[in-house]
Amino acid sequence: MSVLLATEVAFPEHRVSQEEVTDHIGRWLEDAGRDARRIRAILANAGVAERHAVLSPDELFRPRDLGERNALYTQHAPRLAEQATRRVLERLDLSSECIDLVTSVSCTGFMIPSLDAHLANRLPLNSRIRRMPLTLLGCAGGAMGLSHAHDHLGAHPAACGLVVAVELASLSFQSTDHSMAHLVSSALFGDGAGACILVGEASPLLRGRTDVVPRIRSTATCFFHASLEAMGFDVRTTGFHMILDARIPAFLAETIWPEVERFLAENGLEVGDVEHWLVHPGGRRILDTVEACLARGPQVLATSRRVLREHGNLSSASILALLRTFADEGGARTGERGLILAFGPGFNAELLLVEWGPAQA
Repeated sequence: MSVLLATEVAFPEHRVSQEEVTDHIGRWLEDAGRDARRIRAILANAGVAERHAVLSPDELFRPRDLGERNALYTQHAPRLAEQATRRVLERLDLSSECIDLVTSVSCTGFMIPSLDAHLANRLPLNSRIRRMPLTLLGCAGGAMGLSHAHDHLGAHPAACGLVVAVELASLSFQSTDHSMAHLVSSALFGDGAGACILVGEASPLLRGRTDVVPRIRSTATCFFHASLEAMGFDVRTTGFHMILDARIPAFLAETIWPEVERFLAENGLEVGDVEHWLVHPGGRRILDTVEACLARGPQVLATSRRVLREHGNLSSASILALLRTFADEGGARTGERGLILAFGPGFNAELLLVEWGPAQA
């Protein structure tokens, strides 16, 4: 098992209301001779109130090629990763030298050397650091990063891991793309970063800690064949163009949810045995579908809806923002269980069963 000690987040300086986004996108479509009524309705019902972006709305609408977009990514992504990481280290009163493994997660830009190498220089991290860059996993990436770090800590129970996810989805806005997938993504996605410190059961960093934190008990990745076109990016000279199948909520209910029940059964549990559901806030329809499957009322996904409302869909960083928000709201009591659930291109679902207890068991 591994212990999630703390999570922190960082956001770029531009904070934009959904009303501002609606005004800009409405005028953009009307200037192109398009009817903006449908997208205005989508924006109004997306469940998003505000989002952050690395550029102002006016700047986002300027045409750019892939190289210009990636240059902005390489400028802003390391800075946000560093901010989130420094905040989580400060929360725990730890030095960056204690980190043995860094897992970096991102899909909205490319860097070679990867994001974790830049972070290792900025903090700095120790010279024996193990690096695990995870890319192209979309919204499931943050949860997958936690799962892979958990696996590493199972083999190295005295080690300390850092998972950091950064997404700058706003840089994918295409001023010439009027497709519904692009418009829907424009209604949902925001920019931000999250960082989580987790340790193995034998870590000396657990000594003397009495706070109640989640332990990862079990993980699973569910890959669904013949679903490559459900979600992803079409990479062109102008940048990333969103692929987003409108049937994903139905696919979730019909195909993914049985896998959730199967995973819980493999761990001797039923849906009703799990007190807390930390579901990736991919959009209002996704959360509505999970809520209907749970049949436990709207409060069960209140934290996911809050993250969506306050930050939009942060892709891989959403799960880390969700963990931070859940902790800020009071967290859980000793013995309570939670399921972390995220979906991404592939098509994949990532599941992590956690249980709360004292950090030093």
